[in-house]
Amino acid sequence: MKRLKPRFNLIGLLAVAIFVWMSVGTAWAAASKYQVAYRFQGGRDGAYPFAGLVADKNGNLYGTTYSGGRDSGLCQADSGCGTVIQLRPPSTRGGSWRESVIYRFGPFAHPAASLAIDKAGNLYGTTAYAGQSDNGTVFELKRPTTLGGVWTKLTLYSFAGGNDGATPVSSLVFDQAGNIYGTTEFGGGGPCTVFQKGQGCGTVFELTPPTRLGGAWKESVLYSFIPANDYPLAGLVFDLQGNLYGTTAGDQTASFGTVFELAPSSKRGSSWTQTTLYNFGSVQNDGNTPRGGLIVDQKGNLYGTTTGGGSENATQCDGLSYSGFGTVFELERPTVPESGWKEKLLYSFRGGRDGACPAAALVSDGTGKFYATAASGGSQSGVCAEIGGCGTLFELKLSTGGSWSEITLHEFEAGDDGLEPLSALILGKGGLLFGTTAGGGGTCQFLTPCGTVFSVIP
Repeated sequence: MKRLKPRFNLIGLLAVAIFVWMSVGTAWAAASKYQVAYRFQGGRDGAYPFAGLVADKNGNLYGTTYSGGRDSGLCQADSGCGTVIQLRPPSTRGGSWRESVIYRFGPFAHPAASLAIDKAGNLYGTTAYAGQSDNGTVFELKRPTTLGGVWTKLTLYSFAGGNDGATPVSSLVFDQAGNIYGTTEFGGGGPCTVFQKGQGCGTVFELTPPTRLGGAWKESVLYSFIPANDYPLAGLVFDLQGNLYGTTAGDQTASFGTVFELAPSSKRGSSWTQTTLYNFGSVQNDGNTPRGGLIVDQKGNLYGTTTGGGSENATQCDGLSYSGFGTVFELERPTVPESGWKEKLLYSFRGGRDGACPAAALVSDGTGKFYATAASGGSQSGVCAEIGGCGTLFELKLSTGGSWSEITLHEFEAGDDGLEPLSALILGKGGLLFGTTAGGGGTCQFLTPCGTVFSVIP
């Protein structure tokens, strides 16, 4: 079966990265509160961290790189098919983070999603391809029992590419019983035709752990998406009642994305009920193409970003056209079920120093502030102006008057500083935010910047 690429433009990214690296050279961080923790070097070191990070109880960070890890050249011109990396915090004040590659993937695997971590410190993730049918996998990396030991990789499930799903590019989530939930961008057996003729509009799946030692995990498709409610690119989130929520990005022609709910049946083993809570593009300037996931507050309200929409100004990000510079939105849970969910625009990006085209979920600090990245916009000086900006890191907070205000915490400057942040942030110890940029950093095989890990104090 022909491999299908997740809808981020790797070729476009490399072309931009080559241009930026050759034109800019070195550009140091623009703000004292921002710091690059690690610059990837390519080859066995890893390259292009499209996904975000997770942290263990000791403050170690873990993430994936889409490429790098091998020197055989099997995966195009990036010296490898992806890695899982560990970053250990400095042992002394002012010291450096220490990177270790704890796993290097085989041919054509390409992990594109953030990892999940369990209480024992084992890691779980997905590869967009590879597996028995080359349609992606769900894997576990077991933490070594001795300090400095080898992590052990187990493939929990290989997607067949039909009704069971194909091309998982999102992170995973656990329920309290240890079941795993996620999405696939394609598959499901539906009639979608825009990106993949006849191969489906994507799925939501569940993996149930084996009942006996050494047994196989069991996959169940909870929902197969249909046209006009198609192509989930992000992971899922639970509310306090055990309902799952997520987004679809749409095909940008007949559909412009949705927010959906999956409610479990009271009877174990019965079907989940899918409800589309909101269709983007149904109201003028409401936003479109949510590529990131959602977060949920204590009241059950949902918050997220859209990569496009929010204004009348057409723009391009990562080779795709949008009707606006993107938004931050809230979906208010109805007090009466029959009244429906209500969308509120919290912020519409202007495409300048505030940023443009956010592609990642928000993170909350618990005080009413949200933090996230925008893949474009920001600095309009030097080469960043030529590509519409290298991206921003922003804060959104509710003012005393009831309106939301956006503060740009950092404008990426390319070079050593990083460019094109595509992933969600995480909140670490001491209120420190951590994230990745897909470009910037060290030099890969063809003089392209390989990406960074950064931290910032809000």
